[in-house]
Amino acid sequence: MNALTYTRPEKGGEYTLISPVNDRDGAYKLVDGLNTDIGFERLYLFDMGDEILFDRVAERVFDGKSRVMIAASRTLDEVGAFDKKYGLDPIMFLHRTGLLEKADAVVGGVWMDKDDVDLMVQCGCPLILTPSYDMGRGHGIAETVMYVKRGLKIGLGTEDCSFNAAADVSEEARLLSLVTSALNHNPDALGLTALKNMINFTLTKK
Repeated sequence: MNALTYTRPEKGGEYTLISPVNDRDGAYKLVDGLNTDIGFERLYLFDMGDEILFDRVAERVFDGKSRVMIAASRTLDEVGAFDKKYGLDPIMFLHRTGLLEKADAVVGGVWMDKDDVDLMVQCGCPLILTPSYDMGRGHGIAETVMYVKRGLKIGLGTEDCSFNAAADVSEEARLLSLVTSALNHNPDALGLTALKNMINFTLTKK
């Protein structure tokens, strides 16, 4: 992945993917050249690890020039790296910087604890789970039952559709339901109401 216009399967329009993974300089140039046209006002920060890119995206958000979704707490390696560098996990870091309150959503959120979830609820920041992507990449699966019980608003997405070529959000719900039932030893771990709410979730502007 690198910087490109990215159409997400969940309702909410197009976000411009900002990622230094394959093209760091290209990502920098893209952020520096952004304007307030409709195609660029929504950003998706795919990787929080690059400080320069994070700061440039954050500046645009705080200046009111862009909205943002942020991938965070997706892998144990990411959580460990943030703890080592900042003494905070990624969600706590976003809260400390003020971006958690500003973000349209966090994406991923596989490795979040109760304090993280409570912060997101407090800040009104929803979570977009991407079950097929995170399972397929070996990231793990979120403690979704705990998230729901603590009142976190959750939507579903497919990320880059690597493991869900049809971008079928209902398939994401099916996968999430199956793996959550297995992890909790309960076939009804996620009720139909919770799953329907995830499928019908719509991103809203803060």
